[in-house]
Amino acid sequence: MKVQAEVIDITKDTPYSSDTFLVDTNVWLYLTYSNANFSTDSNYQVILSRTIANYTNYLGKIKKNEAVLAYSGLTLAELSHVIEKTECDIYNSQTGNSIKLKDYRNDFPTERVNVVAEVQSVWEQVKSIGIAVNLNIDETVIVNLSTLFEQYPLDGYDLFLLETMKKEGIDKIITNDKDFCTVSGIKVFTSNQVVIAAAQTQNKLRTRLKLPNEQNPRYL
Repeated sequence: MKVQAEVIDITKDTPYSSDTFLVDTNVWLYLTYSNANFSTDSNYQVILSRTIANYTNYLGKIKKNEAVLAYSGLTLAELSHVIEKTECDIYNSQTGNSIKLKDYRNDFPTERVNVVAEVQSVWEQVKSIGIAVNLNIDETVIVNLSTLFEQYPLDGYDLFLLETMKKEGIDKIITNDKDFCTVSGIKVFTSNQVVIAAAQTQNKLRTRLKLPNEQNPRYL
């Protein structure tokens, strides 16, 4: 994995009031979704709970210091997908079934009501915490996305977030997704230890310091 972004370890960083962050889908889920730590693997569940705590603590510091948290309206699509899949996995775990996602969606109306309620709850929380930054998906954007897809190992959701950052002049993203560290020209705020270790080895791990009489922090 080639690290091209500047990487900041959120467990060692203090957010500044001048910061504007785009928040990735996984972090919004950690912060707002009641079943975000679900896993059938108890060892992984411990790791996931620790990860959730790291991001929850950091976003709490951001709000306390009155920095800006931004979300993309397109994130709703990924949130909905992840929540529905997780709720299906929980249902199968509790019942011992192996219902496929499309069957779960169409043939279990009570479960569907629960999924809709979860998605609505999460999205209302996101809107109450962050500010919306939207992307007008026109032909120019589609061409840009195709170019980004060639340049960086990102999935479709990530391409839209990256293009939104470019359009809005945002260079900071809070994410647990290692794919974003492969993107040049942005700053990745994370607690993902794989990303942090790779960034340190490749001299891409940064520490922020704001000196007296300076408005913005330096990246050392």
